[in-house]
Amino acid sequence: MHVHHFRSFKFLEWTTTDRWLRDYRTAWQAICKEEKQKPKADRMPEQQRHEEALRGVKLRGGAAGSCIKNGSLPAPLLQLLKDTVVEAVDGEIPGLSSASMRPMLMAAVEQSEYASVLKTPHNPAGWFHCSRSWIRKLWSSMGMRIRSGTTAAQKLPEDWEERLELWKLQIAYTVFINDIPPALVINVDQTGINLVPVGRRTLSRRGKKAIRLLGMDDKRQLTVVAAGAANGSILPFQAIFQGKTHASLPPQEDRASLEGKGWKFAATHNHWASLETSMAWIDDILMPYVERVRKVLGTPDDQAALLLLDCWTVHMQSDFVNHVKEASNGTVLLRFVPPNMTSKAQPMDVGIQKPLKDSIRATFTAYVAEKYADMKRRGVPPVDMALDLRIRAIRPLVPSFFEAAWDRLDSDRELCGKAWSSPGIDQCFQITMQRAAVQKEFEGKLFPAAAEEALEPQPTPEGTGLAMAEPDADEQLAEMLQAVKAARDDAAVVPELAADQPTAEPAAQKLYQAGRAAAQRHIVIPARGRGRGRRGGRVA
Repeated sequence: MHVHHFRSFKFLEWTTTDRWLRDYRTAWQAICKEEKQKPKADRMPEQQRHEEALRGVKLRGGAAGSCIKNGSLPAPLLQLLKDTVVEAVDGEIPGLSSASMRPMLMAAVEQSEYASVLKTPHNPAGWFHCSRSWIRKLWSSMGMRIRSGTTAAQKLPEDWEERLELWKLQIAYTVFINDIPPALVINVDQTGINLVPVGRRTLSRRGKKAIRLLGMDDKRQLTVVAAGAANGSILPFQAIFQGKTHASLPPQEDRASLEGKGWKFAATHNHWASLETSMAWIDDILMPYVERVRKVLGTPDDQAALLLLDCWTVHMQSDFVNHVKEASNGTVLLRFVPPNMTSKAQPMDVGIQKPLKDSIRATFTAYVAEKYADMKRRGVPPVDMALDLRIRAIRPLVPSFFEAAWDRLDSDRELCGKAWSSPGIDQCFQITMQRAAVQKEFEGKLFPAAAEEALEPQPTPEGTGLAMAEPDADEQLAEMLQAVKAARDDAAVVPELAADQPTAEPAAQKLYQAGRAAAQRHIVIPARGRGRGRRGGRVA
């Protein structure tokens, strides 16, 4: 073979030839056993037996990837197949798999000068099957693998760092103009909780035909609405179960402890958050927290708060925005996380969701481990060890899992603080960033109308839309900016923004006081419309 087929068998491995020899011996023994049953006159000559045994040898590749590594395919054909794979991947053809790519590769072979090597119904003499396992080995040799597709929210914009920096400046400006403390800058986000990880596979012995799986239609999932403030506080959560009535919630006695801490429980037909549950979160969790913080800080009842939201459809509906405005009497401002940037800009997404899920998983694992340990202590045989982990069985235990996780987050201010410092939002309360934000606003670059247009609230189905400001809002905002800019004309540079800074120049103090005086009359809501670049609304 090395002499007559040098190109094909130049790097032949011993594992391949060893398998060929085993196949040959197996076929030879079967032929000899069959021939011994015949009379000597009818037995097959030895040479013919040898040829029959050779036909029983399966000339397939050897070790994993040997067809690729060892040169069983001509180099030009192998390169052609690799180029076909690269073209399909770079073209972002959806749903690529070994099954969907096999016809592409077979077509490439058939259209090449090496079509004779491909085994097809029309060419049974071919030896190259282009099997799915061979395709996966080809991918592996090229450094490729099957990966899960990303959603739109996971695709970061190319200029995400610039967008994040601009968004932080917008927050810093809103915080400065409205004098908002860190405890009243709040971020909220929803996350799905998989109580019992399940899949469509289970461990079994090789060769077993029937594999039993229970509870595949029972997802054991729910939604948790988590929120936190920039000072490291964690607000009570809202837990949403799947069901149509309160009967789908944990028993009252099991959730009483969490409800005493401010938690709220709700039910929807698919355990997803909805417009109704989002409005309930505003009324039952956000506003009580805001009022409580105002009392602790001793601020007026019209003290502004800032709520950071992602661009979820419900958050953009006018009914929701109207409800926030009415429930807070216009004192809660909304600021939307830039689209497709929640993984970088949203504190709950960056630093809270994973610790929350890890803590719930650890509590659940400890519960299951204790149950199995108890069964072993009682001498239960392994074949009889079974736990009922359906949602109806573990629903009463869910509040205890959540309470342990929430207590850990509520007591770990450092962990919650990192959720805000990681995207850099904690810098929005520093004089340096507020100063840069004011400078950018003077230049008219802080709230680009084109960028804000994408965040325009959408009319709710059966709704009529929302006017983000009163008719005279533009004139009010213009009056405020004129007062600030008039003071700026007397200053050579943008001043420090601390009111208690004794070394500030008179012009700087004049600018600061003008801005604060205007802020007492107006709450700035960044642009949502197509007219002016900014809009405003009254506090009271």
